Amino acid sequence: MKKIFLFLLIFSAVMFAQQKIETDFFYGYLAGKYHLIGKEIEGDGTYLGEVEIVNRDTLFEIHRTINGKTVFGKGILDYTKHEDIPFLRVNFTDDGVEYEASYLWQSDFDNYARISGYLYKPGERTEDPGLEVMFINRHPVPEKSKEAHLIKGLRTVKYGVTDLDKGKAWYSEVLGIKPYFDEPFYVGFNVDGYELGLDPDSSAVGSGDAGVVAYWGVDDIEKEYNRLLSIGAKSHSEIMDVGGGIKVATVLDPFGNVFGIIYNPHFKK
Repeated sequence: MKKIFLFLLIFSAVMFAQQKIETDFFYGYLAGKYHLIGKEIEGDGTYLGEVEIVNRDTLFEIHRTINGKTVFGKGILDYTKHEDIPFLRVNFTDDGVEYEASYLWQSDFDNYARISGYLYKPGERTEDPGLEVMFINRHPVPEKSKEAHLIKGLRTVKYGVTDLDKGKAWYSEVLGIKPYFDEPFYVGFNVDGYELGLDPDSSAVGSGDAGVVAYWGVDDIEKEYNRLLSIGAKSHSEIMDVGGGIKVATVLDPFGNVFGIIYNPHFKK
């Protein structure tokens, strides 16, 4: 009996180690930029886009760009219950609607991943799921183009928070959305294609006024400024007309970070 138990213990350890090696390999193998072809959920409409899969060690960060709009999501490697077949599970939110996708992959002739799967709404019965196929982007941006546009514009603004749960709740109320990325080490919100991130690691980013201010666009700066004060922000600089019809203001969030808002009639996202 002891021999059988020892054999099972060793066998389980070997299988776990093999799956760990396999999982680590796939996190590197699937990372990259892809062309996307898709069919809509519960419909025949089709769409084209781009997907970037970023390896974050134990999970993927997903960037989906369709019709010029980018949404962010997260992905993990999972295994089917009975056959231990690996697949990629992705979750993201677009216009307040939650989506989930399950993908399998095969290697093409050049050993790149060709990814395909189903898209659906979690928790709902989907009679006609969406279909998506991703092919590796083998034509990177030419070096000359890269040099001409080294700075691509705002992507992420990260704030340090001493209490991640409190920060998540406060910014969820400020932004009126749930985070697309919600982990114990980082929370990220997709704000109309840009990311507002919350980081509890004080060694990575300090909280408070560090001399750099990011301004988030609003349509009615007086109304938004007063709303922020009503939910716990403190005034840092009152509304100021800086010329050309542009108005700016800043407040302090509950952690002392400077949160800027701007009305700029010349810059429409």
